Amino acid sequence: MWNLCLVLLFRSDLFMIKPSIKQSEHDTNRLPNALPSLWTTFGMVRNLRSKRGEARLSARTKVHSDGNDEVGQGGESSRRAAMYASLFAIILLLFYTELSGQVIRGFVYENATHLPIEKVNVFITGDEGTVQLETDANGSFSYQPARGGRFDIIVSHLSYELVHLQALQLSSTKDLILDIPLTARIRELTEVNILAPSVRSVNNRFFTTSEEETRRFPATFFDPARTATLFPGVYAANDQANGLVINGLSPSLMQWYLEGVPILNPNHLANAGTLSDRATATGGGVNMISNQVLATTNLVTGALPPQYGDAVSGVMDMQFRPGNVNKPEHTVQVGLLGIDLATEGRLKDGSEASYLLNYRYSTIGLLSALGVNFGDEEINFQDLNFNVHFPLSTQGGYIKVFGLAGLNKTDLDGPKELEERMDSRDISRVEYDGGTVIGGAALQYPMRKGVIKATIALSYTKSDRTEDRLDLQGLLAPYSNELAKQTKFSTRVDWQGQRSNRLTVNGGIGLTNHWVNGTGDYPQSGAFLVEGITTLLRPYTQVSYVVTGDVVVRGGLAVSLLSGREANDDKANGTVVPEPSLHVYWQAAEKFSIETGYSYSGMTTPNVTFQTGSLIDLDLLRTHTFSFVFRNQLRSSTQLAGIINYYALNHVPTDADITNGYTILSESGYPRQGPFSLEGKGRTISLALALRQDVHRGKFARAGIGWINASHQGSPGLLLSTAYDTGPWASFSGGKEWTKAKDYGDRIFGLNGGIQWRGGMHEQVIDLDRSRAEGFTVYNDEGNFAVELEDYFRIDLRLYLRKDKVDKTTTWSLDIQNVMSKENAFFSLYDPFLDGIRQTKQLGIIPVLSYRVDF
Repeated sequence: MWNLCLVLLFRSDLFMIKPSIKQSEHDTNRLPNALPSLWTTFGMVRNLRSKRGEARLSARTKVHSDGNDEVGQGGESSRRAAMYASLFAIILLLFYTELSGQVIRGFVYENATHLPIEKVNVFITGDEGTVQLETDANGSFSYQPARGGRFDIIVSHLSYELVHLQALQLSSTKDLILDIPLTARIRELTEVNILAPSVRSVNNRFFTTSEEETRRFPATFFDPARTATLFPGVYAANDQANGLVINGLSPSLMQWYLEGVPILNPNHLANAGTLSDRATATGGGVNMISNQVLATTNLVTGALPPQYGDAVSGVMDMQFRPGNVNKPEHTVQVGLLGIDLATEGRLKDGSEASYLLNYRYSTIGLLSALGVNFGDEEINFQDLNFNVHFPLSTQGGYIKVFGLAGLNKTDLDGPKELEERMDSRDISRVEYDGGTVIGGAALQYPMRKGVIKATIALSYTKSDRTEDRLDLQGLLAPYSNELAKQTKFSTRVDWQGQRSNRLTVNGGIGLTNHWVNGTGDYPQSGAFLVEGITTLLRPYTQVSYVVTGDVVVRGGLAVSLLSGREANDDKANGTVVPEPSLHVYWQAAEKFSIETGYSYSGMTTPNVTFQTGSLIDLDLLRTHTFSFVFRNQLRSSTQLAGIINYYALNHVPTDADITNGYTILSESGYPRQGPFSLEGKGRTISLALALRQDVHRGKFARAGIGWINASHQGSPGLLLSTAYDTGPWASFSGGKEWTKAKDYGDRIFGLNGGIQWRGGMHEQVIDLDRSRAEGFTVYNDEGNFAVELEDYFRIDLRLYLRKDKVDKTTTWSLDIQNVMSKENAFFSLYDPFLDGIRQTKQLGIIPVLSYRVDF
């Protein structure tokens, strides 16, 4: 059976219909008939997972009854059946394949109004030379080259700034679809790279990534959050997870946005890489939203513009892309991390609506079989993403319905035999189940002098963790547990209009309701309850004015109206916080620009507010942020930037005990019983010098050096280091592609690597005597992160071979995270099994082999 599946998978060309040069519109729309089969298969996998969970529950009950771990064969057979079902889905996709030549398609529109611009000159340069096109009345252009490869595109119009898109990859099987905004021109400007644009841009594009980049750089594992660690001043707090430390601030101080509204944590395995093994608010093992369904993703940092609220360190802003209505396109990716299936195309014949669907099922257990140490945990996850896009009669307008669902699970099987026990994990059984559902809809409608967008989204997440440990009689007994549920309803309406070539006005209003409900019991905290609701109403406006052709000023004001109450309690309180912002952009020279910014912004902390059992003063954690950025365009593909960010935080929740320096800026992850005050403060300084080279003659790179100082001040009033006070850092990631042209398509070999180095994170001093007495880790001076761990160092490598053929594109890739298998220090704890202090380590070497087919 396995042999047959492998033949069907790797010889998929046996089932493909060979393409003709041109196909009728009717012939390119047969794939939607395959969708019911894919949905059926997804249901089969879920049923199998459910049966497997019942088998594990039965096994666990037996362990409690007699202390032995006897798991039957049901789990193994279910795993095999799930694998067969996933391979069956792959085969189904291969039978429903229609092909046509690859095309570059684009929509050119005015940035302020989103209205199409006609008669724009488009120059496309590839191996065949340069062709000149002109956009039609709908702002569209289309070009079908004889073969794929990398292309440069220049978009030019007398009334708008020139845009230069470089080294865009066009495969032999997937269309390259572009949305290109143009900004009204005030004076003649030199050529501008859209990845490093002129002073008119709101965000620093050093913090922008694309789907293609997640497949080019090493150890990103096709995750936009892990790709963000290539950005200056950004790193993951732990190798196991993608929780982002941005400019030295805790991962809990960033916010995820989807289609312009805040959502709950969209990551699998939210408990991965944490000290407490509890689910976090912003990180996880891998993003539930596949990179294959995303358009360009922005990480907005520094002084935030007013449209982004409820965040301090940054906002990860993700957008679903529409499916290709011109032909169906599909992707199958099989690797040691999982099986990924994607399909897109026209929703039905004669319609301009499109669908985009992605399903992923993990096979991460294969890595454990190869010797990768995940701490004896069994890890599984699966997810489904979709986006249905309905264009409106007005070009640039649309309605989209989007959503995602993810399930994830980890099991620590212990206990081990007596002679195999090394630490407390070997006498523990831990089960963690997580699930997330996010759904929503968005409307965008361009008008004569502006564009309006309305978005609504509902998020729900649940995590259930139980831990049992062997007692003195050698029987498993309950040790800790937590059941946490969260729901977030978000909606926002935005309007942007251009009053003249110099003046642009935008504004909107957002509403977010956040429900938290959690119960649990940890030795470190005792039994606890978290239950309540916050409501954040946030109107904002921003005015952008071009003072001269060299200077642009943006001033904004948001007002956060926060209210909240505990569940089953009529008592409510709240606050009103004005949040001004100001940004100045100056084109100081032909290739040199400077940006300065200031913002005063706030962030809700409902998990802290409601976990004491009584509602404390409800307020926003607030921060003054100052930023300074200079950019020097060294050449069309290369930009150098210097970045300075300063954060002054106040109204930080801290322990009301004046002898305790705890603040939430360096929380350990265990629940706190309080009482809290809002007297805490924080200060963070981040300096970075960064280089970005986009693909030029096959070479590409990201590099940077910098320094981070992060401190906090609790009730005692002492300024102390936080856990993320790492000091100096340096990173490099880059490589080269070699292209060999063939009659039937290109063959591309890529080799790239990455190096990360930074000073060690900080941890607290453990009081060994009190820890022995209590049976868990107790710190001498909580909040005082006086111990600096050893420096962090990691080398990554990626090799890939892509073959473009007439009917498909295949890619073999090998990612190796931590080539030297250096187990970097993570944190220390008191281990009652060892009766001593044990230092935990991060992951060693992780090799990930993947095979991808686009057709």
